[in-house]
Amino acid sequence: MKSINNKVLSKGDTPSATYENIQVTKGKDSVSRALSFLWHTRFKDGEESIEDTEGEGRKRKITATLVASIEQALQEDIRLTVRTLSGMFGISIGTIYTILREDLLMTKVFFVIVL
Repeated sequence: MKSINNKVLSKGDTPSATYENIQVTKGKDSVSRALSFLWHTRFKDGEESIEDTEGEGRKRKITATLVASIEQALQEDIRLTVRTLSGMFGISIGTIYTILREDLLMTKVFFVIVL
């Protein structure tokens, strides 16, 4: 959709008119109503590109040093619980789970000893 230009997204139109112009120009199923409204707002505010800017969205707060620190703590004592790790490093239990699962590739292992 890089070919959408200022003629379709003119500043004087309403968001609904912009949506209708895109539908006529690019086809009925070319973009969603919500996306055309977003583009309308961007052009109205002076932006000239429909591309997303770099760095939008939530930033990842898991750093390589944090992952290394948690890995080191687990190497020293593998019996540490998620709750204990959360308290040690001052981060949420969910973040600890994410680090264990995605960064350290750890999964829960069950085993049974039969005597």
